[in-house]
Amino acid sequence: MNEVQGRRLHPMTIFYSALRIVPQLAIGFLVMRNFKEGLVELIIYLVIALLLLPSLLIYYFNFRFYISADGIVIHSGLLFKNNRTIPIDRIQNVDIVQNALMRVFRIASVKIETAGGKSTEGKLEYVSIDQAHAIRHEIESLQSYVSSAISANSQKFVEKVDDTPFFSLSNNDLFRGGLTRLSPIVLFAAGLFGQYNFVLRKLVENNKTLNAATEWIVDNVWIFIVVTLLFSLFVSWIGGIVLHCARYYGFKIVTKRRAVITDAGLLSKRHSIIPTKKMQSIARRANPIMRLFGLEYVEVHTAGSAENGAKSAETLFPVMRKQKTAECVDTLFALQFPDTYISIFSKKAYYYCIIRDSIVAVLPFIVSAFLISAYFFIPAALMLVFIFAVEKFRLSIKGYSLSDGYIFIRTGVWTITQVAIPYTKIQVLTHEQSIVERWAGFAHLTVSTAGGSFSFHGSIPFLKSELSPDLVSFLLHSYRLHKKKRRLVLSHHRSTDTV
Repeated sequence: MNEVQGRRLHPMTIFYSALRIVPQLAIGFLVMRNFKEGLVELIIYLVIALLLLPSLLIYYFNFRFYISADGIVIHSGLLFKNNRTIPIDRIQNVDIVQNALMRVFRIASVKIETAGGKSTEGKLEYVSIDQAHAIRHEIESLQSYVSSAISANSQKFVEKVDDTPFFSLSNNDLFRGGLTRLSPIVLFAAGLFGQYNFVLRKLVENNKTLNAATEWIVDNVWIFIVVTLLFSLFVSWIGGIVLHCARYYGFKIVTKRRAVITDAGLLSKRHSIIPTKKMQSIARRANPIMRLFGLEYVEVHTAGSAENGAKSAETLFPVMRKQKTAECVDTLFALQFPDTYISIFSKKAYYYCIIRDSIVAVLPFIVSAFLISAYFFIPAALMLVFIFAVEKFRLSIKGYSLSDGYIFIRTGVWTITQVAIPYTKIQVLTHEQSIVERWAGFAHLTVSTAGGSFSFHGSIPFLKSELSPDLVSFLLHSYRLHKKKRRLVLSHHRSTDTV
């Protein structure tokens, strides 16, 4: 089909979309069985199916997309026409996503992201996998054409990518990364399940009341804690291995003049292109197990945002030894992370955090102890000890450092993150003080970039009030200075090209 008529999606889109709604129809069928059985139920079910299935054909035959030097135009809808135009120079990321079923049908979803909004601005669902790669290459070629103003007889597609990867994850490193990727969310869920299962078994086996089961747990509290903790760690460990290996199987990085391309996945394949000029921040992260073995992983965030704002960052290196990480980051971005950070720890901040967290976490247990049972004093005491230890560790970790071109911020408790934000990528500097912080002489500084959801790692809390304005002034001055240098460098390159 020619460009004037527009391009269509892959015909397999209809069949694949029909398979996706089968579970919804099945759930609706099961729900209706609880209310009415017989012919009426069947008629209602068929009406719903007849309304859903034709919508797939309407969507397919009314969907068109166009790609030109001006941008990408997507037409969709029948009764409600939707025409979306995305300027070619505003595109940040072009991601190609395949789940297991898509790989069977050899189709893929192309997600086009810009710096605006919290959702993916353009979706092509679905095209053939070969067409998906061609579309991504065509977009990159047009962006290069617009930004560099090359001659009209330039090639339509970008230069061929070198098949030799800059970084390739071996199977040993893949498994080693899975062994160290303990997820705190899985850990917490497993802990809850373990406690629930433990209490339920005591109620069922011994036919006791809830109070009797609670008394038994209190009498055997250390056994209960140890069993729950071991169960949680084991489930989180096994789950982390499986998820990590499935997600990063065959991971490799191919570098280009203006981008970094990643490719990974066992069941679901993901091809991501990360333009280097669109990167907003770079982070090195490690959980306690990784820190024990000297491992970490690296993430980058661009100005694009994923669907529903869910994507916090792109994984650049799934797992790597710290020394190798420093070498690769230096090679790719000419960036060296500092060895030491300016600490924000102070006794006043420490006591403030203890009081604040105790009100939220300990006070409910104390109230329950007076209203329900004195046994609640035990978790209140354990929680208080936990807060004392965690807050001291958290505040000792937090800090920042300044270099010629970056501000570095370190934060975290379970996963310690070192994030590097270029001065030229700073969008907003937020200086905040609550009533209590103002009384205590603290200030909270947030360094935000176009990366949106990643700005959480750009927070520097508990700065001394007299230091915070000076830091803001320094960052503003550095932003203007480096922006000016960057414009001078770009102007020099253009002059050289003209000559």
